[in-house]
Amino acid sequence: MPPPPPAPPTHFILLQHGSHGKVEQLHYLRKHCEALFGDLAVVWDTKVNQKRNTDAGLVVCVDKLWEVLQPELVRFVEAYKAWAELQEAQER
Repeated sequence: MPPPPPAPPTHFILLQHGSHGKVEQLHYLRKHCEALFGDLAVVWDTKVNQKRNTDAGLVVCVDKLWEVLQPELVRFVEAYKAWAELQEAQER
């Protein structure tokens, strides 16, 4: 029986800057999280609400963030589900 594939990341870390911020301001935090968690986490950020785009208001910014975040979360969860199903099948 072949060895099981490595587990996919189990944590999803979302980095979102504040008002009038830029994603580049989060690079230090991103690198630190990646170094700390390694393959256990996906560290994700987006440019969707950069700089003055935050002037649109909280609800608009959250809606725009959710639009780009949702497909990423679906991929993250689906990868883990597929791995878990494979693990379960190998245990039978």
